[in-house]
Amino acid sequence: MKEKVYPTGFARQFFLFLVILIFSFGSIFAQQEITVTPLGHLGGYATGAAVVGDHIFLVQGTMLTVLYFNGENLQKIDSIELPNEPSECMAVGSYLYLVDMEWGTLNRAMLRIVDISTPEKPILVNSFVVKEMDGWATPKLFASGNYVYLGLNDEFKIIDVSDPDAPQIISTVPVQTNNIFVQDSLAFVCGNDKFYVYDISDKASPVELGACDIDQSSAVFVQGQYAYVTLNSYPVIGLQIIDSANAQSPTKSGFVETKIVTGNVDAYKIPQRVVVSDNYAYVGTSGDGAFLFVMDISDPSSPTEIGRLEMTQGAFPGFQSLQVEYPYIYFALGGSSIQFIVANIMDPANPEIEQMYEDPWDISSIVANGDTLFLSSCERLWAYDFSDTTNPALIASDTSWSQFSRMEIHDGYLYGIKGNELVILDVHDPGNVFEVGNYAAETDRILELSVCGHF
Repeated sequence: MKEKVYPTGFARQFFLFLVILIFSFGSIFAQQEITVTPLGHLGGYATGAAVVGDHIFLVQGTMLTVLYFNGENLQKIDSIELPNEPSECMAVGSYLYLVDMEWGTLNRAMLRIVDISTPEKPILVNSFVVKEMDGWATPKLFASGNYVYLGLNDEFKIIDVSDPDAPQIISTVPVQTNNIFVQDSLAFVCGNDKFYVYDISDKASPVELGACDIDQSSAVFVQGQYAYVTLNSYPVIGLQIIDSANAQSPTKSGFVETKIVTGNVDAYKIPQRVVVSDNYAYVGTSGDGAFLFVMDISDPSSPTEIGRLEMTQGAFPGFQSLQVEYPYIYFALGGSSIQFIVANIMDPANPEIEQMYEDPWDISSIVANGDTLFLSSCERLWAYDFSDTTNPALIASDTSWSQFSRMEIHDGYLYGIKGNELVILDVHDPGNVFEVGNYAAETDRILELSVCGHF
């Protein structure tokens, strides 16, 4: 407890004088206290998603947003705040597992467990310290049954989560781990230059069965006897199929590049995620735009590209998740205000976007006008109805105007600053915004804005 210090000498005399002076001029009134209660949530950088039945759990920065998809419409239900920003998530049964890095004097890899037995009201039930470390890691997560498998660059850990209130680390395997996939009693691990197969029938004592050389990898998915590994180091960029029927001696089978050829120019797209369903592999890529490649893998020795879907939305779109629940493929996009997409893959050669969930991920300015909220991001201008403050509803968004550093609204007109430009928009109808005036400063960017009457 701190020791109390009382004024003495001159300080005491000044204190008494101040008290007398104050009471000479009347009473002192305490400033009114204001209680701030977060109600709604808009936006955030998407880093992952998991689909469970009709519900989608979308990670946006430190927020977990719940979406509902009934086959026709995609709508937001609720969101909860998380202690940190997860980089991966996966759902099994009634629980959602998330992993993130906490930065401090000592960095910590954290496993978060969220109860989603009532999907509309997810509850964070545990935050578990997986490892404290001096360096930096990019955790990769896979969950199956009562176990979570966590890759931490130079090792992977097996965690028993049968009791969500008391997870236990069962074993730690020292091996370079860029990603991990578990099928039955086998764990498939891809690293910078190796692909490994481990026997994990005894979770407390995994045993390496076999390995083969590969180039730098980023993701792995296993179906039957084949592992599908994405390789992302030039000049080997694409999907490598590995036959692991003989776990003691996995062998490389077919390979297909993820590139787009225009004339004599080859544009390689860096694979980030892969998911397989029946005779097709779906590969999400980045690099000057994001593409979903569809590969025919019916002949594992000779996979071929049969279709692709370009993500034209977003500033820097990149695949943060991929999940197939036929006839749909679901994916979250980072670096994009189109944060979640539902695409129909009934015709694998021609996947088609059916639904998109929009949310700004880098709001630069915000202004309210009655029950309408206007937000500006690097991609577009947004209008929301927030008469229900707990669940703002999107009215419209438009890429014609973006990156306003300051905004003001007066008499139905929005005044926005972007660089050296002042833009005046008619927002009487938030669903039909149009420009009515524009001024560009010749010498410098505009820093401040104030609107009064007609000036």
